[in-house]
Amino acid sequence: MVASEKTTTEAAGAGARAVMATLATVGLAAISTLGMAGCGGDNWPRVEVAKPLRLLSLQDTLQVKPRGSAAASFLLTTLAGLPAVGERLDFSVIDDPQTPGNDLAGATLGASSGLTDETGQAMVIVTGGFPTMFRLSAQHPRGGTAEVWVNVSEGDQGTIAVTPTSLPGSTIASEIDAVDVLFFDSLSCAELSATTPRKPVRGIKTVPLGTAAEFNVNNMTSSAAIAQGRDAAGKLRATGCVDVPSSTIVVGNAVRVYLPLSGVVPIPQGTFVLSSHFSLAKREIAVSIAAPWQDLSDCPLDPGQLWLDCAVDALGSPAGDPLDCVPASTGEGDLANLIMSRRGMAVAGSTCRATTIAGTAAQGLDAKIAALFPNPARSPATGIAALGTALVSILDDVTMRSTLLLEPTATPGAFQATHTLRSAVFQVGGMPATVDIVAQGIPAAQARLVPVATAANVLSIDTHNLGLRLGSLAHAAFSDVALTRHGWPAATGPYLDLLFALASSGTGAARKTGCDALDALVCTDVGRPSGCLRAACIAGQAALAKRLDAGFTLADGDGADLQLSGSVDMGDDNGDGVADRLGDPVKDLGLWTAQIRAHAGNEIVSGSWTGVPQVP
Repeated sequence: MVASEKTTTEAAGAGARAVMATLATVGLAAISTLGMAGCGGDNWPRVEVAKPLRLLSLQDTLQVKPRGSAAASFLLTTLAGLPAVGERLDFSVIDDPQTPGNDLAGATLGASSGLTDETGQAMVIVTGGFPTMFRLSAQHPRGGTAEVWVNVSEGDQGTIAVTPTSLPGSTIASEIDAVDVLFFDSLSCAELSATTPRKPVRGIKTVPLGTAAEFNVNNMTSSAAIAQGRDAAGKLRATGCVDVPSSTIVVGNAVRVYLPLSGVVPIPQGTFVLSSHFSLAKREIAVSIAAPWQDLSDCPLDPGQLWLDCAVDALGSPAGDPLDCVPASTGEGDLANLIMSRRGMAVAGSTCRATTIAGTAAQGLDAKIAALFPNPARSPATGIAALGTALVSILDDVTMRSTLLLEPTATPGAFQATHTLRSAVFQVGGMPATVDIVAQGIPAAQARLVPVATAANVLSIDTHNLGLRLGSLAHAAFSDVALTRHGWPAATGPYLDLLFALASSGTGAARKTGCDALDALVCTDVGRPSGCLRAACIAGQAALAKRLDAGFTLADGDGADLQLSGSVDMGDDNGDGVADRLGDPVKDLGLWTAQIRAHAGNEIVSGSWTGVPQVP
């Protein structure tokens, strides 16, 4: 650093230190002076902190006749109750949300603001127009907001003292800590829900059970009062509603109206996501699915034995004999007879064949075909036994996911529901597989206008029909987990092509696979020219694919093939009167009664279910 720069820097530093010292001195002097002022000095004005105030309406209701006027009064005080004098209140009106579009209907305010007098009061004149209802609000920045309900109508004013009470013999009083009383003008109990009512225009009054809540009313307007009893934790325990006809009202006097409370029945609202469990273990419908796939590996010489059965069955077509991979004893043709004579003898008590021809030590065709497959076995032949095993239990535990949309009707406790099947979960060889029912395009998978009723805490769903197609859903789950996840084709035909392509004969250019290998072996063995069995092999293999798929088809039905009815206990854990669960997975399962109308026959089963509100 050069000398001139150093001198300048030192000078700047000295100047800064001087400024800081001066500020410190001034600050200490100011603190000293303030301290003296706090000790009685008169040189400094006192600084007063703005204190909160309390703003109240001096009436709950203001009755104004059309084209008439009335004064609404408000009181502003300190928290200690002393009047706040000379404070400005701002006035505004709020339209009644229950009568959209009605607005003020010509009603006006005499002023938009006013000052409190020596008693802390300020008032505003309201002039009525056409009959209407609205809220008049007064605001103060430190006192908050106070409201009065304004009713512009003909008629005169009386008072209704609504007294919530418990029914004789009821124990509900021991659960109730306080009661909220809501008053609705120009409405009836039939138009209101005592558990989840709309927001009242008037303020809610909270009283002890047995104590009256008073409301000023017009003798030309019928009304309704709702009481909601809550426990010490604020949970809704009891409700009630009473209609107040206009004829009940006595002008200038108070009339007591008793409002009995009863225990809350939770109200189900909106959409619930249901989880339902069914088991068809060892039912005929389950057997029909698994049996064809078990045939692929249930004999020692399979799948070659079954492969040859299918080819022989395709050689002829005796009357009444379908192409189902089960050859008829006669009528399949001369070639079929030759082949059958060269096969291993049948093992007593089973459909399996021995390795040798009956009455000889010569190796049968079934054993020779088995030798066409690699040893040790290669995929997918290594997994064919597991396929049948997986299908044996695929219907043991089926989980159905669905949604239940509940819409109220004009009858209390009665609803109309839309029940929609969403997905199904199957266990395939111990692995879960979820199938999207909507994506599958299952017809009639939604039922509308399903009657639903609630009584006490029980929700009951009436009998309704849905399109399920259980076999198609199980097939999709099986293909996903048992086939495609192993890298095999999902469709049965291509899977069999891959399986039987493992069979081979010859080497190099003379190597043959699949139906060509089977044809070369069998035609040579029975002394027929090459190609004698190839077409029948291809047709038989296609028939085998249809046979394997047919088990799933038999588990399907036509149209709405699932019939359901059920019931469940509703739970209201937070005590707001709205059902927040249907049943409980641990201790309180709902019950379904179901009938599955499949091509294999009808199955009547019971199922369990629970439901939770759908998250938006």
